[in-house]
Amino acid sequence: MSTNWLLVAFWVGCGAPITAKNAGKGGDSGGEVDEDASDTDGGTPGAQLPSISYAQAVCEAAPAREWTFVATASDPQGIDSLSATGAVEVYSDDIWVSAHTLSLDTASQRYLASVSVEEVGVPCTRAADYSFSFTVTDEDGNVSDPTIVSGETD
Repeated sequence: MSTNWLLVAFWVGCGAPITAKNAGKGGDSGGEVDEDASDTDGGTPGAQLPSISYAQAVCEAAPAREWTFVATASDPQGIDSLSATGAVEVYSDDIWVSAHTLSLDTASQRYLASVSVEEVGVPCTRAADYSFSFTVTDEDGNVSDPTIVSGETD
C-alpha cells in the first residue's frame, strides 16, 4: 500500500499532464532536455541548425598574397547532411566588403577556401581591422548562426 501512495504523491508532485491547450509550448521551467537530435515534433527552434565550432581567416603576405579561410562545422543530423559549400563575408565595421564560397573537404571535414588578396579586398597589413562572418547550411536549408572572427596575418 505504501508503494501506491508513493506513486500518487509522485504523480501529483510532478504537475498536470500535457494537454492539448499547452502541448508544444516552450518556456516551462521544468528544465526538460531533448536528447533526440532528430527531433521532428516541433522541438525547440534552432535544434536542427548546423553549427560552426572553429573558424579562421589568415592572410599570407608573401609569397602567395592570399587569404585562407577555414571552418569546422557539425550538424545534428550528422556530418553527411552538411551542404558542400559554406560562405564567408568580409566586413569593415558594419560595411560589407566581399563574399566568398567555402568548399567542404570531406577528408578533413572542414570548409576551406584560398582567395587572392585582391578578390577579398583586404590587404594583409590591415587583417585585424576586418571581420569575417562564416556560415554553413545543411541539406534541409538550415543555416548556422554566423561565427565572426577577426583577420590574422601569417
